[in-house]
Order: sequence, then structure tokens, then C-alpha cells
Amino acid sequence: RCCRCQLHHQRDTMLWNWVAAAVVIARAPAGAAELRPRSSSADAATAGTPSLGVPSHGTLTQSHFMSDQEGTPLPPCSTLAPPFCDCHPGPCSCASCGTCNNCLRCVRCDNSTPPAPSPPPPPPPAEWIQRAKANQMLVSTQTPADGFYPPFGNGFIGGDAGCGGADAAAGQQMPKGACGRLHVAGVFSQRTDYPVPVRAILPNPFALSVHEGHRIAAAVDLERGLFQNETLVSCGSNSEAEGGPELVRVRTTLYAHRAHRSALVLEIEAIDGLPDGVSCAVALDACPTTPDWAALVDFELVSRGGTGAPGSPLTVGLQLHSAEQPPPQYKAQIPPTPPTAVGVAASLPNGSVTLVGGGQALRTFIAVFRTSLEPELSGKSPQAVAAAAGDDLASLESELSTLRAGHEEAWSELWEGGIEVEGNTSVPIAQTVNSSLYYILSAVRDDWPYGLSPGGLARNDYEGHSFWDTETWMFPNMVALYPAIALSLTQYRLTRLPAAELRAAGHGYGGAMMPWESALLGFGVSRSSENDDYEIHISGDVPMAFRLYWRMSRNESFLSESWGLIRGAANFFASRVVQHESTGNWTLLEVVMPDEGAGVKNSSAYTNAIAGETLRFAGAAAATLGVPAESNWTSIAARMYLPIVEIGGKRVHPEYEGYSVLSRPYINQADVALMQYPLGLAMDHDVAVNDLVFYQARSSGPATAGFFTGDSAYSIAWLQMNNRSAADAQFDLAFSHMDLGVFNVWKEKNFGSFGNLNFITGAGGYLQNFVNGYAGLRYTDSKMSLQPNLPPHGATALVLRGLAYAGRRLTVRYALAGTGDSAATGQLSATIISGGALSVRGNAGTKTIAVGQVYTDSWEPGDVFTFTSPDPEP
Repeated sequence: RCCRCQLHHQRDTMLWNWVAAAVVIARAPAGAAELRPRSSSADAATAGTPSLGVPSHGTLTQSHFMSDQEGTPLPPCSTLAPPFCDCHPGPCSCASCGTCNNCLRCVRCDNSTPPAPSPPPPPPPAEWIQRAKANQMLVSTQTPADGFYPPFGNGFIGGDAGCGGADAAAGQQMPKGACGRLHVAGVFSQRTDYPVPVRAILPNPFALSVHEGHRIAAAVDLERGLFQNETLVSCGSNSEAEGGPELVRVRTTLYAHRAHRSALVLEIEAIDGLPDGVSCAVALDACPTTPDWAALVDFELVSRGGTGAPGSPLTVGLQLHSAEQPPPQYKAQIPPTPPTAVGVAASLPNGSVTLVGGGQALRTFIAVFRTSLEPELSGKSPQAVAAAAGDDLASLESELSTLRAGHEEAWSELWEGGIEVEGNTSVPIAQTVNSSLYYILSAVRDDWPYGLSPGGLARNDYEGHSFWDTETWMFPNMVALYPAIALSLTQYRLTRLPAAELRAAGHGYGGAMMPWESALLGFGVSRSSENDDYEIHISGDVPMAFRLYWRMSRNESFLSESWGLIRGAANFFASRVVQHESTGNWTLLEVVMPDEGAGVKNSSAYTNAIAGETLRFAGAAAATLGVPAESNWTSIAARMYLPIVEIGGKRVHPEYEGYSVLSRPYINQADVALMQYPLGLAMDHDVAVNDLVFYQARSSGPATAGFFTGDSAYSIAWLQMNNRSAADAQFDLAFSHMDLGVFNVWKEKNFGSFGNLNFITGAGGYLQNFVNGYAGLRYTDSKMSLQPNLPPHGATALVLRGLAYAGRRLTVRYALAGTGDSAATGQLSATIISGGALSVRGNAGTKTIAVGQVYTDSWEPGDVFTFTSPDPEP
């Protein structure tokens, strides 16, 4: 049968693929591993190798390798995967094979010489490679696996870059990825077939790929906020007839404009230059499909005009089918939410673009997204919002020559804050620090206070809701390095305080009950009513973030504006505590703790601890502001129930009352450890060590089902004790939660389906390792302090750029004095960039330094340097 003929070819082809792949791998240059992407799919055997011109034959099964000697029965063609079906019966010969119906490539039946491999694609641009080595870019020659495309965004609009995989080529949305769609921060839809509000999906008109091009590489420009693709394109006879090259490198650049928050920009450019007057027509494919504005899952199409062609911009007016509404029991106090309107105006390539040397080798397209959530458009119709988008588009098209420069300048200003890790580290520390910061910054901005989700703005993971992840894991980095963004995150909570007060009253308590998950309105929107009703540590996590910002800023105006929330959280806890039946201390019953898998329990150690800290903060804030405090705040805080029990011969804090290893051998994430960091609760040293040893074995590492959230709490707590080996071991867990070698996209779990992707909660915890762990940054009511250590793996210096304190910005750098271990002694320097003078106390005594002056001192592990301000924030 001809199928036998095809099997010959299949076997020969696979052997040729394996040999060719082995040759490529053997010839890989030394040091290429940093830029050679790792495959995370079934293509691992040939990932990163150039195309060899050998046809693919689909998925192999054991039946494909059955003996095909004469007389040996073969399976019917109908049982084999395409293209092995419908072969003509007859002797296995090339002549008869050629007459088969759909029997392919029988020319190999005579064992002829395999076709020569096609030449490898050109390498990525040299500039990209150099900037990748400087940790300013991420460069990959591999198509990312499903869900691992890098996000782009500016805190107002965001999505996943690129087009992905076979599913997208078939016109389908990839299961985990978000390619081809956009989100606008704050725009939530209440779908009829979904139990909770979810971020509304808009089509990305620039989710495009070059048609039938040979992909060279893709890159995320971390420094400039760009996603770029380079493709080798055949310009065909048109270009050759005009004296131009047959093949042209075409670069596409996509960015959400950092300065013009409503603008999404696509650039298509011929690289290396077309000769003057020579044209190259570049066909484009939309992915996953061309947007159908009339069939969006979340929006009604209200108005549409134009085509997107020059002189005829596309304008679209959309309105949510249904917006998030207050819960029924609060409708008397909260009016119905009108459906959000979104206006879109865009210039589009519409399937192809012609690049002309000397004139239009670069073409720029813009899409503008406006929303009725913007104060100046509040209450406006979809048509009016679309008109505003059209006005913006016209204005931006008049600025094409400076459009990219303005975007890059805005990112440059943002990068005045940051973290630098110097030294030729054995793992990509500096690169992953930059990419982790970039992915968080892409999801938030200081002029749009609509929260921050664990999946960023690119994804709908966790429905785009705000959790404790914001305040506990991402917010501390923003406070230290981007205080204006941190302030916008506090504004998100303040604006939604009335909803929290209604929730508390609805549950029979006083004060303000923060929502476990929050969307637009500030009510609880978790799919789990258990978490919404009982995971009340969020009512402490939020005011603890406010305390952190207050300690950093020393700004009494901020404290005064926040007083209602601080007082409300304290009154909520004061109204919910009860006396413990055996000790008489105060405790909280029926709560869900950070270890959510344990369910509803009594006397959670972390929940009780953060309730006490919230009450203490409220009392201290009242004293600072000169306003009355409730008389019971201080007494309750002093007697919160935090028992110590003996487990395995060691004294530890039980996670909750009745906790046992037999009933709960593994926990979701750090819980008890959070009392040491970030709460900073004072406790006996031996108990502190026992807590970390006991619980980290149950919440971190490959043997547990833990998430990467609280792992950094262990490493930072160990560094407080100067236990480098224990800290470094916990720090290293982070690298298994990043898609290293491609775009360093974070994954919630490092096994199975990886949980939620673009998991910037994990990025936030990872960055705290540097800011609050190895640098040892702490803010208290009276000072800022640093306790330096260097990261592991060969780091020689750590720099905190634009560190914020009391209205000042300073850069701190500490480094080794010479070669040797990363824990060796060295020199510390601190330079005030802006603000006013600070007093610094260290090994060299106390000195006052003004703007532009440099403080220098020696340091060794365990040293503490304190900074104090003579006045509040200017």
C-alpha cells in the first residue's frame, strides 16, 4: 500500500530532523545560552534551531514505526493521522505512489538524497544583542508557549504582545494567552453567564503578524517600553523590478504610549534601508481574527464610521452590555452604575502596508481608546466618547515625528527609580529585576487610580480584581521607588471607602470592612463567598500599606486624608474581636487566613497580629493628627491572642487554633512568617527561627503545592537575622517561577498548568528581596534604615536608584571593597538627588548631607545605616 511508501519517507524525515538538530546544537557558540530561548512545549528537541527545509508530518505515534518489510501487515491508512489517509492500494513504488489520492512526497521512496537544508535565518540585530547583554532588552528567537507572551501596557491600556501559535493561525484564541485583546483599567463587565465582574475585553487592532515572513527574533525593550518583531520578508518581483532587494528585514514596533495614556502605536519599518523610490509590499495577518466590532462579548456597538485608511479614520462608539452593580442590599444607598462607554479611533494598515525607500520606509499607525470613566467624559454618550478619541487621534497624527521620542522620554523619567545589581552573576539577576519591574510598571500609572491586579493589566487572570497582592507584594516596591504610583494605589482604596463601610454594617460590624476582591465599585466580588465574608486580614493589609506610605512620606496631609479609612479599619476589628474563652485575650473567630486552603478557622495568628497592628497604627495616627481615638483600640491591641505551642519539640506560633501537621502538612503560602516580615512583630529569637524553619518547609519548594507569593517573606526574615544561607535558598526559588530564556514572564506555580501567568504578585515579592531584603530597607515612624547585604551568585554591588524618603530622592550604592564572597565588607555611598538635607548615621558617625552631596562609609553584614529628616515632606 502507498501508506508503506509514506512510512519510509516519514522515518527518513525524522532521522534527518534529528541529525540536523544535533548538528545545530553541537555548533552552538559558547555563551549563547543566555540568548537561546528554552522551549516550554513539545518542540523541546528542536527549539532554537533554524528551519531545515524538511516538511513536518504531524504527531508521531508508535504505529508510525511499525516494520514495513514485504509481507508484514500495515495498519489501514484510515487509522493514521493526516496526511497518511486515503492512499491508493497497490505495490509500494514511486510510480504507483504518484497516482495516490493525497499521498504526499513519494519522491523519497527511492531513497534519493535528502534536499539540502535551507540557510539559517539571519541573527537578531547586533544592537539588540548588545542591549540584551546590558539587561536593557529581552531577545528571543523562539515563539513563546501559550500564555507566555510578554505584556505591554501603560497603566491605562494593556494586553499581550504578538500573535501566538497554531491556535491563533487557525483563527482561535489561545486557551491561556490574551493575544489579540486589550483591557482598559477600570472597565469591568458584568456578563450574564459569569458570576462576578470581569475586565471587559476589547479587540487589539494591532494584533498583527507579517504574512509568510521568516521570523528572525522578537524583543521586549525594557528601557524604552517597546515590543518589537523582526521578520525577513520577500518583496517579490515588484521590488526586484525597481532594482531593490528580494528580501527585506521588516521591524514591527508596538507600544502603549507612556505619556499619551490613551494611545496604542504600531510602527512598521523596513530595516537596513530600501533604495530610494523602491517599494516593498508587506502583507499582514490579523490574529486571532480581524476584530468584529459588532460581535464583542462585553460591548454593544453604538456607532461606527470610517475604514481606518488614510483620510478615513475608523471611529467606534461602544457601550458595556452591563456594568458592575451594587449588591441588592445596598441599592438604596448606592445608585445604579451606568454602563461604561468606550470610544475608539484608529488609523489602520488594513491587511497590508507598502514601504517605500527614501520616503515611507517607516509607517506609523495609532489607535486611541477613551472611556466615560475619565472625569471630562463622565456621563457622555458612546458617540461623544468616540468623537473625543477621534480628536486625540488627529492631534497625535500631527506629532508623528516626535511621538516615539515622547514615549521613550516618559519611560526614561520613570526609570529614574530602579534597582541595579552589578557583577557577572551566574543567574540572570539584573535582567530579571528589570523585567519584573517593567511588567509591574506596565500595569499601573500615577494618574489613573484604578487598582492593580495579580495578572497585571494584560490578563484577565483573577478577573482583573484587586486583592491583598497589591498592598502586600507590589505596593512596597512602589513606595520605595515610585511614590507617585504608590499614592494612586492608596487613592483607589480611599475612593471605595463608602462601599467598605456599607459592607461592615451589612455584616453587623462597625467601621469599614475591606473587600477581599474589588473591581470598580469596591464591594466584594470574589467567586467564593467564603473568602469575601471571612478573609478579613485584607482589612489590615490595606491600612498597613497606608502606614508604609505615611512612614516613607512623613506627609501629614496624606495621613489626614487617609484618616477615615484608618479609623474605619480599626473600628471594624474592634467591633469584631471577642475574648478568647480560656485566656481572656482578644481574638477573631471564623476567619480565612493567607493559607486559604485551610478554610474557615478560629484565631489565625496572622489575622490577629495584623488586627493588632492596625489598631496601634490608628492610635498613633490619631495622636499625630490631634484627633480623638477610640478608648479601646490600645487595650485590644495589647492583648491580641497569639499563643505559642510546642510542635516536634520546638516552640512555634500555630497558624490557627487547633493546627496540626497531620491535618495540614502543606500550606498555600507564607502565613505565620508574615508576622516577622512585613509586619515586623517583635518576638523571641528562637521562636522566630522556629517559625521560619517549620513553615517554610510546608509552603515553599518543589514538594509543596505553594504559590510564589510569600516565599520572599522567608528570605527577607532570614536576612534580618543575618542568616545568608537560609535567605539565599529561599531567594533562589523565584527563578523556577519565571519563563527564563524567553521573556521572563512570571508564573504563579512552577508545575502543572502554572496557575495564573504574568503573575506580577510574584514579581513584587521577588523585587522586595532586593529592596527590603538584601538592602534591608525599613521605614519606621521616625527614620529610614538600611541593613546591607549583597545578593548571591557573584553580585558585586547593589544600587537603589531614586529611593524615596520624606520628600527626598536619593541613590544608595553599596559594593564589595575587592574580590571575594558576596557577604564581604565594602563601601556604601548615598547621594541626595532632590528634596532637602538628611542626617545619616553609620559607622563614620552622624553626618548631614544636602542635595548633591555624597555620604560614604564602610559596611559589613549586620551594619545598620539610618536616615532622618528634620521636617515633613515639602
